[in-house]
Amino acid sequence: MDALPPADRYVWWLYRYAAGHPDLGLLASVAGVLAALRDPPPDLADMLHDELAIAMAAFDGKRAELALAIARLRPRSPALQLALRSPALREPACAALAHHLDDEEVSRRYLLLLDDQDPGAVTDALAGLGSLRQLRGADSARPRAAERALPGPVLAKVVGLLEHPRPEVVEGALRVLEGRDLPAGLIADVVRLLAHGDKSITASATAFLGGRDLPPELLENIAGLLDHANPSICARARLILETRDLPEDLLEKIAGLLDHANPFAVAGAVAILGGRDLPEDLLEKIAGLLDHPDPAVVWNALSLLEGRDLPGRLLDIVVGHLASTDPLIVWGTLEFLRGQDLSEDLLSRVAGLLGHAMPSIIESALGVLEGRRLSAELLSKVVDMLGHEDPMVTVSAVTVLEGWDLPEEEFSRILRLLRRAHPAATLPAPDTAPDHIPAEFRPRAGRLLGHEDPVVAGHARSVFRWLHPPAIIVGRVIELLERRESAHIPSPVLKAWHMAGVTLREIGRILEDGSAPTVRRTLRLFHGRDLPGDLVTRVISLLGHDDPLVVWSALLVLEGRDLPDSLVTEGTRRLLDAGTSDPGALTRFLNGRTVPAEAAAELIRWMAAAPIVRWPLAVALEWPPGYAARVAAGVRAMAAAKVVLEVAAEFPEDDGAGFRELITDGARRWLNGDAGEGWAEVARAALLDL
Repeated sequence: MDALPPADRYVWWLYRYAAGHPDLGLLASVAGVLAALRDPPPDLADMLHDELAIAMAAFDGKRAELALAIARLRPRSPALQLALRSPALREPACAALAHHLDDEEVSRRYLLLLDDQDPGAVTDALAGLGSLRQLRGADSARPRAAERALPGPVLAKVVGLLEHPRPEVVEGALRVLEGRDLPAGLIADVVRLLAHGDKSITASATAFLGGRDLPPELLENIAGLLDHANPSICARARLILETRDLPEDLLEKIAGLLDHANPFAVAGAVAILGGRDLPEDLLEKIAGLLDHPDPAVVWNALSLLEGRDLPGRLLDIVVGHLASTDPLIVWGTLEFLRGQDLSEDLLSRVAGLLGHAMPSIIESALGVLEGRRLSAELLSKVVDMLGHEDPMVTVSAVTVLEGWDLPEEEFSRILRLLRRAHPAATLPAPDTAPDHIPAEFRPRAGRLLGHEDPVVAGHARSVFRWLHPPAIIVGRVIELLERRESAHIPSPVLKAWHMAGVTLREIGRILEDGSAPTVRRTLRLFHGRDLPGDLVTRVISLLGHDDPLVVWSALLVLEGRDLPDSLVTEGTRRLLDAGTSDPGALTRFLNGRTVPAEAAAELIRWMAAAPIVRWPLAVALEWPPGYAARVAAGVRAMAAAKVVLEVAAEFPEDDGAGFRELITDGARRWLNGDAGEGWAEVARAALLDL
C-alpha cells in the first residue's frame, strides 16, 4: 500500500473509512473522488461499483444518490442497464444516466426508453431528465438543466411525447421542456394544452408558460379561455395573464367579460383588471356597468373602481348609487368612497344614510366619515348614532367622534345616550382581575385566580395576565377554565403567551393523568418553549405511551432540544419497549443526536431480532466510537441479503438472475463480514442462496 501514489493511498483510506460506518451514502463520496482521478485503481473501482449497485438496490433512502455515483464511475454500467428493467430502480437509474447523454451508447439507450410501450418506463425516463434541474442548485457552477441543451434526438423525442395519449406522459414532457428555448409553433401547441381535460396537463402547461414572454396572439388565445365552461381552465388562464403587462385592446376584451353569464369568467376578469393602471376610457366603460340590472355586475365594477383617483364625472356616476335599493350596491359604493376626497355635499349624502334600516350600512357610512373634517350638523348626526340599538353602530360612532373638541352640550347628550343604550357600563367594576379584563368578567376571573386547585389557578394566571382578545373570546376561555377543561383552550390563545416555570409545571400535571386527546393538546403548548428539566423528563416518559399520536406529539416537543445521554437512553428504551417499536419514531428521536453507548447496545439487540427489516434504521443514525464498525458490518450484510433474497425477484424475466450474478463478488464480501449474532443467521441463509 505504501508503494501506491498519494492519490491512490488517499482514496483507499477513504474507502476503508466508509466501510467502517453504517451510512451507505459515504460510498457515493468515495466514488466521486475515484471518478476524478486520471488513473483510478482498477481493483478498487470494480469493488466500489459492485457495492454501490448492492446499496442502490437494497436501500431506497438514497437510491438517486447511489445511482448517480455508479454513473460517475461507469456511465455504461451494466448494473444501471439492468436497473432500467426494474420498476423500483428504473427512475433513479434514469436520473443517473441523464447526466451522461453525451455518451453515444447512453443516449441510444435513453431514446429507447422514451419510445417504450410501457408508459411507466417513459414517465421514469422523463423524470430522469427533469431531475437534472433538482440536482443542480442555483449556485452551481455548471449551467442549470433548463439552460443546457439536450441532444437533438432526445429533445425531439420529448417534444413528440406532447401528443402521447397518456396524460402522465404529456405532463412529464412538459416538465422537461419547462424553461427551455423552443420555437413559437411549439409554444402555441402548449397553449392549446391549457384546454386539455386532464388537470395535471393543464397545471404543467401553466407552469411551462408562466415565465415566458408570449406574443400578443398567444396572449389573446389564452384570454379566450377565460370564459371556458371548465372552471379549472378559466383559473389557469387567469393565473398566466394576471401578472403580465397586457395591451389595451386585450384589457378591453377582458373587461367585456364583467357582465358574462359565467361567474368564473367574471372572477377571472376582475382578478386580471384589479390593481392595474387602466386607461380612462376603459374606466369609463367599467363605470357604465354600474347601471347594469344584475347587482353582482355592479358590485364587481365597484370593486375595480375602488381606490382609484377618478375624474369628477366618473365619481358622480359612482356616488349616484348611494340611492340604490340594493343594500349590497349601497355598501359597495360606501366602501369605494372611503379612499376618496369628498366635498361637503357628498359627505352630507353619506350622512343621510345614517338613518338607513340596516346597521351594516350605517357602520359603513360612519366608516366613510371617520377621520374627516365634519360640520357641526354632521357631527350632531353622528352623536345621534350613540343611542342606536346595535352596539356595533355605537362603537363606529364613538370611533368617528374620537379626538373631536365637542361642545359641552354634545358631551352631556353623549352620556345620556350611552347610559340609555348600555346601562351596565355605568356600574362600578370590581377590582379582582387585571384592568384589561372586561368588566362583566372580572368577578368570575377573580374567583378563578384564587381557586383552591393550583392547576386551575395556574391556568388563570397565565390566561389573564396577557389576555387581550375580544370579550367573546375572554368569556369562552373563562367558561373552559371554570369547567376545568383548560387543555381545551385553543392552542393559538395560549401559545403566544410567556409562561413562567411554575405555570408550565402546573400545566404539565395534565400529562400524568389526562386523556390522550388532552395530553396531545397540552403538549402543543410546549412547542418552542424553554422547559424545566423535570417537565422534559415527563415528556420523555410519554415516548412509551400506547397512543402513537401522543408519542409523535412528544417527539415534536423534544425535537432540537439538547438532552443529556441519560434522557436519550431513557427515550430510546421507552420507544423500543412501546410494543409497536416504530422505526420512524426512533429515527425522529435520535436524528441529530449521537446514540449513547448504553442505548446503542439496546438498539443493536433490537435490530438483531429482525435484521432484514430493521437494518435501514442503522444507516440514519450517528453511532458512538466502538459501535460504528460493528453496525456497519451488519448493515452491509443485510443490504446484500436483501438483494440476494428479495430484490432480484422484482426484476422481470431473467434480469434478476443477471443482476445477482453481477454483484455476487461484492455480496459475498459483505455477507462474510462480522455481522454479529442475529444478523449472521440471515447472512448465512443468503450465502447459501448465492
